[in-house]
Amino acid sequence: MKACASCQAENPENARFCNQCGASLAASPGPAPAAGYTPRHLRDGALRAAGAIAGERKRVTVLFADIKGSTRLAEQAGAELWHEVLDRFFGFLTQAVHRYDGTVNQYTGDGIMALFGAPVALEDHALRAAHAALDMQQAVRRYADELRLAHGLNLSMRIGLNSGEVVVGRIGDDLRSDYTAQGPTVNLAARLEHLCEPGRVYVSRATALQLEGYCRLRPLGAAQLAGHDEPQEVFELEDAGVRHERLQRSLARSGSPFLGRAPELAQLQRALDDARGGQGRVLAVIGSAGLGKSRLCHEFVEGCARAGVAVHRCSGVPYARRVPLLPIRDLLRGRLGVPAAASDEQARQWIAGALTLQISDAAALLPHVFEFLGIAAHGGSGMVEAQGSAQEQMLDRLATFLCCGEQPRVLLIEDLHFLDPATEAFILRLARVAVRERCLLLLNYRPDYPVGALDPVIGDRLQLRPLAAADLEDLARTLLGADPSLAPIVATLVERAAGHPYFVEEAVLALAEGGWLSGSARAWRLARPIDEWPLPDSVQALLAARIDRLEDAMRALLQAAAVIGQRFDAALLSAVVGDDATRVDARLLGLANDGFVRSDDEGWVFAHPLLQEVAYRGQLESRRRGVHAELARLLEQRHGPIEPPREISTRIAHHWRGAGDAGRAGLWGLAAARWVSTRNFETATDQCRVAIADLDRAGGDDPALIRTGALARAMLLRLAQFTPIAADELERAYEEARRMVAADDVALRAELGVSYGNRLLHRGRVDEAARTHEQAIALAMAHGETSVINRFRVAFLISFNAAGRLRQVLELLDATGDDWRTRPVDKENYMSRAYYGLMLGWMGRLDEAYRHLQAAMQIAIAEQGAAMSWMYAALVDLALLSGDFPPALMAAERGMRCAAESGSPFLRAIAQRALGLALGLNDRRAEAIEVLREAQPMVGPNGLAHLYEANLLATLALIEQEAGREQEAERTVQAACVSARGSGSRVWEILAVLVWLRQPVRAARRGEAREAIARVDELMAFTGAEGFRPWLHLARAHWSEHQEEVEAFTALARQAFVTIGAPAYAGKLQAEAMLDAAG
Repeated sequence: MKACASCQAENPENARFCNQCGASLAASPGPAPAAGYTPRHLRDGALRAAGAIAGERKRVTVLFADIKGSTRLAEQAGAELWHEVLDRFFGFLTQAVHRYDGTVNQYTGDGIMALFGAPVALEDHALRAAHAALDMQQAVRRYADELRLAHGLNLSMRIGLNSGEVVVGRIGDDLRSDYTAQGPTVNLAARLEHLCEPGRVYVSRATALQLEGYCRLRPLGAAQLAGHDEPQEVFELEDAGVRHERLQRSLARSGSPFLGRAPELAQLQRALDDARGGQGRVLAVIGSAGLGKSRLCHEFVEGCARAGVAVHRCSGVPYARRVPLLPIRDLLRGRLGVPAAASDEQARQWIAGALTLQISDAAALLPHVFEFLGIAAHGGSGMVEAQGSAQEQMLDRLATFLCCGEQPRVLLIEDLHFLDPATEAFILRLARVAVRERCLLLLNYRPDYPVGALDPVIGDRLQLRPLAAADLEDLARTLLGADPSLAPIVATLVERAAGHPYFVEEAVLALAEGGWLSGSARAWRLARPIDEWPLPDSVQALLAARIDRLEDAMRALLQAAAVIGQRFDAALLSAVVGDDATRVDARLLGLANDGFVRSDDEGWVFAHPLLQEVAYRGQLESRRRGVHAELARLLEQRHGPIEPPREISTRIAHHWRGAGDAGRAGLWGLAAARWVSTRNFETATDQCRVAIADLDRAGGDDPALIRTGALARAMLLRLAQFTPIAADELERAYEEARRMVAADDVALRAELGVSYGNRLLHRGRVDEAARTHEQAIALAMAHGETSVINRFRVAFLISFNAAGRLRQVLELLDATGDDWRTRPVDKENYMSRAYYGLMLGWMGRLDEAYRHLQAAMQIAIAEQGAAMSWMYAALVDLALLSGDFPPALMAAERGMRCAAESGSPFLRAIAQRALGLALGLNDRRAEAIEVLREAQPMVGPNGLAHLYEANLLATLALIEQEAGREQEAERTVQAACVSARGSGSRVWEILAVLVWLRQPVRAARRGEAREAIARVDELMAFTGAEGFRPWLHLARAHWSEHQEEVEAFTALARQAFVTIGAPAYAGKLQAEAMLDAAG
């Protein structure tokens, strides 16, 4: 064997060029030098990343290989022969590892441990490891045959592969120097090696999933391995099979539809039309990994083939970059029609026949073609033997042969970023010929590929745009299926894919493999909630390889930015890395040019969401914690005191959590939950739970943390009014909070009382809730803790209003001495002033009601809070009282939008009731009834808005009456009355009874009507809800038996409408009176 001086790979004795790196072997010194076992190209690449290798996480494939029964063999061979055997053995193994860009991590006495994907990430680490393992076994088998015949030794090897995450350590001046990989991934690979049958390769399920579609695997079942609780699936790697591209594998696995590329296909078709007309074209499709450039080219050339256009294609292969002209060999074999499975002899026969038919001097050219293809009978290296001008002439003839023919043809060469220099040079020849022939030379590559000498010959460039969100949604729905449980995850899939269809395909497969989906392809259903989205190994490997190609300083900056988050600002990044702002800005521009980040009006953002995830996950936890802690401190300086909370509170809590300081994370987390609660209740609930978990994790006897834990649980009780929380979780939170509250902590005891009162209100126990709130107010007042009362003013207004204690709650709140009702509306009092406006409406002071509510809404619009939804609903209620119907519908529709944004079923129920009322007031009664009935489950006994059941039912009954559905209205209003009395909702009871009193007069019901009128009179006296006074007068008029009484009560009603500020109703009654008088 002849060793290459450049890469130390062994080659056949008659080889002229290295099979691995393409270097000339003419002056080869023979045996490889002993200075090191790592080839220069690997060592240099690793050392360039040495600054990042001080410690990081990597997704890799680990290979363990050893000799079976080495002790017995060593005894049989003797020391001298055994030394020679091991020397040859390790040579085979290290050559195979280095051939596929792996690194030998350590020698194990009679074997090796190797890594693929570290120190430099490889996007196809599992496939490279598989090829290396098969090459090892092939080489060792050949050598074993020699040993068996010469020395009677039966040498055999076993290999185990496993893929997953490892922690790797620092390297020195060579990959041997204290470079380690640790973790369960390494352990499982070693266990598989020990389990493996001699002469075979065993792989784990994790590796098998990445090899599926590329290699032939045989499932062996599950084995119980030491160190693993559950049996592990084991597969035998039998063969590499025919070389497949990633696209072929993806299509075989997902069969995803081709969507959203009509403009690009049209551009390719125009180029083909030009070629058909005799104007050859060279066109390049440029796009990042996963964007769909290979799929676009595939669909285009498939269409060409169907149309009778000759198509020949090849692709760059990452692990074959140092095999010169390998893609062009594939292209030539395809042009000659050589079957993929043909032996060298069969291929020579096939090519000789094909060339003889197509070229007049084929006999002279055949030896060169055979050597070019690596199938020469004498075992040539695959490099062209001819020198100088003769070699140039032969390559020119091959280029002409590939481009020319009787019919137009398309030559597709994919993944130029994986090509070797010799192939790039040959493509330049092809391009120069193609433009003179009826040929379309179609190329594709990634944006970071340095085009170099090819740049002038590329006629058109098609920059592939990210796929539109609508197309990605269609793709996701197609791959997932139509099960309703999947609807919520489509948007997240589209967001995470960011225009890359390949990422959607791989994400769906990862969800299925991880057990989040059950069923079958295109008919999945959600099996369990997705607590943390998986990052597919294939996608992670693609992105990690891109990141590893960055210079150390750029890579470190990107990793620091990843800790900040998807979005970051340059000033904060500069502060956290401790570097000059000008230098950081320049590096960010460099990262932007390379497609890692981009800037917009809000600062900097990662170009793809998953780039941030990969850059973040690749760092050791200890390093991440340090950056998180520094970020938290910097943001605290920006925020100032923890109160009042602002949007930045959420980020501070996140970074303290990432830093491992659970206590400070909990303190800021509760502040963040309070800030979010004015915008989205579902998010606030999640934030509150996380804060509780952080505080519990912090543990200890710190009074401040214990108190904050109780506050967080009290807040959880209050949030239950707006978003679903399990009853047992709420009861547990209440009991835990009670135990945590110190006896002398009056403010917290009062707050917990408020929270429990809200819980009662949520369950429809209105009177009990108001009494509990009254007790909390009394406790706070008795100890001077009026700030608690002012904080929860809205909660008190809601419960007392529902209980019909309108005047009393105002007296209690005014007793604190706060001027919340009289001072200008501001951020502190705008919600309570809005609710006060609604109460004024019930109290018959509509002009004041509108003034307070509209002033509050100006602040609410600026704050963009969830409160907007119920404020719009309040406008609709005031429209009912005032008779000003037209604006109600617009307000209701806006309220629905705000409720949807809040994520709260509670607010949705309120908004939907208001929408139904507004539709009914504007004579769209059928729609109104449908909307209200749809909302009924939300206010039922198990609904979040059970508090408003009587209100909704009374509204529905009113619309049913207006629609002439008297029997339905009768049943509905009876249910409304029962609900109102059962819950103690006196205001809603007034409304329900007044609706009941609107039914047609029947003599048999006059007694019930008198009792109902008396009940309304009693309730109005208790509540002060004078806004209903006109309708009570109308009810008396409706049920009166004498015309004089009818006219008198109608006149009273007209005057009462004027008094409360409802001139529209008064005017209507006046007009009716005038018509009656005229008649």
